[in-house]
Amino acid sequence: MLPWLFWHVSENTPDSASGKMVIRMEWEQRSFVGKRRFTSDKGLDIHLNYYLTEKKNFFQNGEILYGIRVEKITAGSGNRPDEAEQTPVLSASRHLVEKMIGRLMEGLVTPVSLLSVVDDLMGQDDGVQSGYKG
Repeated sequence: MLPWLFWHVSENTPDSASGKMVIRMEWEQRSFVGKRRFTSDKGLDIHLNYYLTEKKNFFQNGEILYGIRVEKITAGSGNRPDEAEQTPVLSASRHLVEKMIGRLMEGLVTPVSLLSVVDDLMGQDDGVQSGYKG
């Protein structure tokens, strides 16, 4: 699966340091990490897709920042997500965010609970020590 890519250009944005008007450009993309499947209590086949998101602003320090996206697809929905949620950027460490995605996959975390679970994991010293190997 090819990564999804989004470019954003905002013109005439004031620079916070100088106050001058500047053109800002950033990109966002997401890369598929993995899929988990399970059957719900109602007998529905559920697919959870997990993505690593990346965002780079070319007019700040140019650092790439990482986040997470989860999509829930129910069998029969035509591969269109029934639910989706994405975190804001979480870290400049790709490794840390990938480990966190592993924990989310282990727990079959859905879009509805993504932000709450990530908030809990970010508050733990060892919140991302484990990783999904499946």
